Amino acid sequence: MRQNVIHLERFYASKLGRSAKALIARRLGSVWPVEADYMSGKSVLGFGYCAPYLMPYANQPKKMVFAMPQEQGAMVSLSRRGNMSCLVQDDALPFPPASFDHILVAHGLEDSRYPDQLLSELWRVLKRGKLEF
Repeated sequence: MRQNVIHLERFYASKLGRSAKALIARRLGSVWPVEADYMSGKSVLGFGYCAPYLMPYANQPKKMVFAMPQEQGAMVSLSRRGNMSCLVQDDALPFPPASFDHILVAHGLEDSRYPDQLLSELWRVLKRGKLEF
């Protein structure tokens, strides 16, 4: 069973959640530097509960979407372009092939009922190129 968005919001508001976010954001920033406008002109997909990690980049990309699993629920995530959140099914992402330059998955894979199909869908919507870890 998936954690719901309210539980995840509460976790990230706690002391432990803020510490976890800081550690993960530091590592993510070493791969995708915030200050360097690394995401400028790119398209970014956050699958699961990615807002804590991707909001620092919100005004850089050409397109940023927070795809939140149906069972998890969604929260409104606003940028200068409006709401970036949508509810999706793991095994049928509503995006054309090769739609995104970068994908971040947080709280999205571990509770999926269809992990194989989810990974296939994420691979389908990812533009081909250099993989970064």
